[in-house]
Amino acid sequence: MSSPDAAQALVPPHELRLYVDSTSVSLVHQMADLVACAEMPHVDKLITWLRLPLDAVALAGIRARYMPQLAAVSATFVAEVVRTVRERDIRVLRIHASQTHAWRGVAPVLRALQAPLAADRIAVELNLYDDGTLSLLQREEMKHWTDRDARLRDAAQALREVLAGRQPPRADLAQSYAWHLLYPTRYKLLRRDILLHPGAVAIIALDEQDRVLLIRQYRHSVGQYLFEPPAGLLDSAGEDPLGAARRELVEEAGLEASSWAVLLDMLNSPGGSSEAIRIYLARDLTSVPRPFSGE
Repeated sequence: MSSPDAAQALVPPHELRLYVDSTSVSLVHQMADLVACAEMPHVDKLITWLRLPLDAVALAGIRARYMPQLAAVSATFVAEVVRTVRERDIRVLRIHASQTHAWRGVAPVLRALQAPLAADRIAVELNLYDDGTLSLLQREEMKHWTDRDARLRDAAQALREVLAGRQPPRADLAQSYAWHLLYPTRYKLLRRDILLHPGAVAIIALDEQDRVLLIRQYRHSVGQYLFEPPAGLLDSAGEDPLGAARRELVEEAGLEASSWAVLLDMLNSPGGSSEAIRIYLARDLTSVPRPFSGE
């Protein structure tokens, strides 16, 4: 038979997991961790998300508590963390939060827990997620730091001052990457896949009555027919956009125009694609034979 001390050693310590997010990219990773620990009776879970409020039905499935958030964790949330740590005798604190916004999502919580942390009653682990956009630029900037280690050491000392209440928290690039010098930290660096696109053109063709030409096309991605202006891809790198626009107007509408003007250049979806499209205004239209009838 095992001794009571041995049996006690098998019981995991009470743990509190915090899920803090004011963006949206890292929510998938936080959700995965929530599901993984949903049925662990020794784990308490507190969630404060800005863009994904949770109702009672969703919370019941993951056995968690949710509190709303604005741009930073609220004083009410911090007070709830402190109360849970005290009443549940929490010994392990795992925080999932945005790395970029850790100064206002992590620092206020740890500052409020300085007494039990100083007494080594709580083990802290940080899981910090980048946002997949601004953080990419930040890491490019950090590549040029010749004194990176010194900057991070100074940033860690500044964080200690913040957590001790001697300095206010603030957004700082070096501090965002210095948390591992204070607590065990996992930086979850996201890789953003993007679509490299050759570019495109579109044509707003107006007849003598100022009617706009639209073409009805089926788009499988949305499952319906759409009315669109004539448009097409640049066939090769460096292709003249005006030449491509003339070609597309003939191929798709059987029209030529003697008057052309650029309306605007735009990026369709810069969050995930490099596609740039130039939109032309075409006037003085005449009908011409289409080279083929496939469009």
